[in-house]
Order: sequence, then structure tokens, then C-alpha cells
Amino acid sequence: MITASHNPPEYNGIKIYGPDGGQLALEASQKVSAFIDDIDDVFALNSTSKAELLAQSKIEYLDDSIINAYKSEVISLVKDIPASDLKVVFTSLHGTSVPIIPELLDALNFTQYEVVKEQAIPDGDFTSVKSANPEDHEAFDLAVNYAKASNADLLIATDPDADRMGIVAHVDGKFHYFNGNQIGALLLHYRIQSTKTIENRAAVKSIVTSDLGRKIAEANNVKMFDVLTGFKFIAEKIAQFESSLAYNYIFGYEESYGYMAGPFVRDKDAVQIVPLIIKLASELKNEQRTIVDQMNDIYSKYGHYQEKLFSHTFEGQEGKAHIEKIMHDNRAHFPSEIAGQKVIRVDDYLAQTSYADGSESKIDLPKADVLKFHFENGWIALRPSGTEPKIKLYISMITDDIASLAEEMNQAFFN
Repeated sequence: MITASHNPPEYNGIKIYGPDGGQLALEASQKVSAFIDDIDDVFALNSTSKAELLAQSKIEYLDDSIINAYKSEVISLVKDIPASDLKVVFTSLHGTSVPIIPELLDALNFTQYEVVKEQAIPDGDFTSVKSANPEDHEAFDLAVNYAKASNADLLIATDPDADRMGIVAHVDGKFHYFNGNQIGALLLHYRIQSTKTIENRAAVKSIVTSDLGRKIAEANNVKMFDVLTGFKFIAEKIAQFESSLAYNYIFGYEESYGYMAGPFVRDKDAVQIVPLIIKLASELKNEQRTIVDQMNDIYSKYGHYQEKLFSHTFEGQEGKAHIEKIMHDNRAHFPSEIAGQKVIRVDDYLAQTSYADGSESKIDLPKADVLKFHFENGWIALRPSGTEPKIKLYISMITDDIASLAEEMNQAFFN
């Protein structure tokens, strides 16, 4: 897939998928990287004409049967959207989810939606948005104007390659922006309620995704698995479930606004999730409730988990060395306390070891440059980016005041 995803227009790149439909797993991606690293001059590569590649059957065009098969799977997953007074504003942010999402909503007999016309045009320059990333509030600016005019209840945005999805609830004149952990918790809870007849259910989340999902799963007799960041690891887990027959997958998600309910694809997929979240909102509307009400009910029952993400950029070789030093220093000397919170466990994913009470246990995941510090009421994680000169600090705590606590924790590492 040729895509810059939700990144700025000057970015470009490709996503490479394996035969199972998931992004390449570690071993395969390392082989591809090795081939690329062996190239001295990309401009000196021999090329083959399109006609020759077609003659050699190395290019295959996908016809409508593929799209129709996919649509059938989504419709089987969602089944129906109940009639209600719910009004939705939807934007594809100049991406690929138009026309397929409107076509699916029509097929599911949901017609009370309005598409943001200015952003329904495929446009690699993203001319009508400051950000084409549904994680950013400003990505919803035009949709908010539409919702004010129509008094819509729910605003939905998909990123340009339609794998991520963000939502905003419009309740009593106020716009409530949901983060990826919250959306994931809402969808996980909904999938659990919708799959009660399935035995040995399992869900999967990334190691930097809030533990609210784990609390919801365990309270409802659903096994929750943690994997490294990247949906390819969720796809690998599904393959393991299928080969062992030990578990039936019902949902997977990451805090970075990626979700997947139906494993007929093996990557985060906003196209199947949009009708699911609309179905949930429609059912709630018929109960005179909103997604905000549902989120508050989940917090009341399972804990008021709050999240904050800090992303720090350090440019150049000096910046790279600084990021490496931050990780090295915190590995060499684990802090016993961070912002007044006592550290009770440290997970070092590079050493594949968890440390607690003077004892060690193995982390059964591939190596990754991540440090995670656990407290009685939450955790924080340090994770350098693999593609940019950035280091991220993820914070997930049970608290009513995440802002001040998160700032203290951020200052502890980046003062």
C-alpha cells in the first residue's frame, strides 16, 4: 500500500503486507530491510516495464469481487443498525474511506449521516485540514461546523488510508473528544456484550494501551493479551489463536486510534469500525443515553483511567545520542519513585525481563526498546520512535486529575 497515512503531505512511504493480510512480521520485514540496505544507488536499479510485469503475472488487478467480499464480511459483522434519531457527521479527511463507508452505511439502512463534502475529495495535499490525523482535535474543525448546523450527535473521522478512526460526541451543545484508549474501551465493552454466546473469547491490545481494557475483559471472563506496538503483532496473535484453537478473537486495539473487530482483515480497519460505533451510538440513543454516558458508566464500574502522551523531538546525531542516553540511564538505575508515585515493578522489553520485589521474570515478547514503570494505580512507559527522532512518554493512571500528575512525570524525565 502506497501511503503517508495520517502524516503531513510531504511524507510518503509504503506498507508491505504478507499473505495473511497483516503487515509483515518481524522476521519477514527484517529480510526486506536487508535487501534495501544492500542497495548502493537506488537510481541505478534495473527496472522492468509494466507490460513485462503483467506478462509475467507479477501484477494482479483486484476486481469488484474483492470489494464485494469485504463488504459482505463487514455487513455480517455489524448485522444491522437499529433505527433511531441518531445524526452523524462523517469525514474521510481527503482519504480512501469514501465511497466505501457511505456505501456500507446505506447497505445497513443507516441514512442519517452527512459527509463533509470539502473533505470527501481524495487530495494528497490535504488542503482543507491543518492535520489529517483523527488524533488531533483540529482534524474535526470542519465536521464541528457541520454538526453545529445540523445538531448532529456524533462526529466521525477516518485518517487518509482509513485504518484509524476518531470520534467526537456532541451533547447539550458541547463537543467531547475521545482518545484512542477511550474509543477502544467502548468498542471492547460493546464487543464483549455482543459475543456472549462465543466460548473462550480473547482480545488483544498493545503494551502502551491503557489497562482499562484488561479490567473490562477480565471482569467479563475474556482473556486479554498484550503485544508490542504495531498491529502486525495483533495479527500474529490471531494466527496463533487459529492454529491452536485455544481462543476465539473478538477485538484488538491500540491507543493510537487503531481497532479491529472482525479478523477477515489483519490490520487496524476504520471501515469496519465506523458502522460498529454508529450501531452502538444508535442503541444508546434509543435508551436516551449517549456515548459520553456509556464512557462514564465504564469508568464508574472499572476505574477512572486517564491517559496522557508526551512526544519529545531531538534532532540530528546529538538528539539520537540524547534519546539513547535517556533510555540507558533509566535502565542502569531504575527510579524507585516518580512524581511521588512508588515504582512497584519495571518491565524492560529490551532485556525481556520484568523486575519486582527483588525478583525477575521473563517477558514472553520480542525485544523492543521500551521501559515501563508500574505503580499501584497505573503506569508510565518510555518508548523511542523507530522512524523519527522522537521519544514518547505514555502515561496511564487511575486519577481524577491527570493533567498536573502527568506534567510532574514528564518533568521527571524531560526537565
